[in-house]
Amino acid sequence: MKRVLLLLILMMSMGLGVLWAASSVAWIWRPSEDGVQFFRYQVDGEDDNKWTVVSSTVRTYVFPNPKEGANHKLYVQQSYDGKAWGPSGIASQIEGTGGKAMVPASSIQWGARLTTGALFTVREQEGDTFGAYGKIVPEATLGIDVKNLLMITPRIDFGLVAHVAYQMYLFDSEGYDGTFNILGFGVLPRVRMDWGKASLYVLGGIETTAMREHAQNIMVYRGFDVPFTGVVWIAGVGGTFLIGDHVDLGLEALWQHQSTGYRDSVGVRLLCETRIEGTR
Repeated sequence: MKRVLLLLILMMSMGLGVLWAASSVAWIWRPSEDGVQFFRYQVDGEDDNKWTVVSSTVRTYVFPNPKEGANHKLYVQQSYDGKAWGPSGIASQIEGTGGKAMVPASSIQWGARLTTGALFTVREQEGDTFGAYGKIVPEATLGIDVKNLLMITPRIDFGLVAHVAYQMYLFDSEGYDGTFNILGFGVLPRVRMDWGKASLYVLGGIETTAMREHAQNIMVYRGFDVPFTGVVWIAGVGGTFLIGDHVDLGLEALWQHQSTGYRDSVGVRLLCETRIEGTR
């Protein structure tokens, strides 16, 4: 009976439009996969002790007496057993319509990723032609990041970052002055932990941005190079904060080791990521 009443209220809200939105807000959601047995939801937060748990047959919620001028958000999670929960699907109130369909509660998220920062060489093999030791190397990356490829716990997921990387060396070794530009590609698996709008993560992988070792003629390497086989091993940690509904801003710290073993660097990157919901 209660479920029927909720559906009737929902239909009324969609039909009455602005009049309904003035006194309550209604949301609709759907499961992202087969076999989901439970949902849980709450308005404007993800507090552990404030969830309302319902069966998978309940897919609507009406929030009475919303605050005037507020844009309330509904958080919904899904579960197969009522114990392990997926990440939240989030929907904002839409003024004048009373509600919005939820994105799948454990959908894959993907988006663009832009970083800018610098590397600082902390170890260099003696006699390196380029003399990069102790120098700052500006760099930038542009690519994509994919979140929720694999859910480990309700707050921890496994994802992937793939990007194009650019680095610029300014050197004055053995009397040669000039600029050396490197363009490479990177693939970095990432484990991310969410706490509301904040996220922490660890990542590691490879980039093809290793400067060639002991060049016989440094003049050859002035200008631009794409060293496809020049592998750099990368490990790092970072954190982001969700701004609005679709943009993360953050900072990450990195350690890089060239596969030839003759140079180690540390670095820091400012980053911006966008979020677009997908489906599994």
